[in-house]
Amino acid sequence: MSEKISKTERRVNFIKAFHENEQAMQPYKDFRSDLKKNYVNNGWLSREEISTSVKVYRFMKSDLDIDDFHAVYKEMEKGL
Repeated sequence: MSEKISKTERRVNFIKAFHENEQAMQPYKDFRSDLKKNYVNNGWLSREEISTSVKVYRFMKSDLDIDDFHAVYKEMEKGL
């Protein structure tokens, strides 16, 4: 016979797993932060240039159609 797990136990299990994941990701977050600081401190890129570069990377990774994106952007720009 299977034991029923309560909602509270599921939440506790989720929080534990989430915490473990956060801890595992921390070195990568620190590396990313250090990478950005290094580029700014060496004068290779400004914070704004890094921010734009990250946005371009995420945009390219998302496989969005650039023409569709541009059309929607232009349409929304009119409303702002």
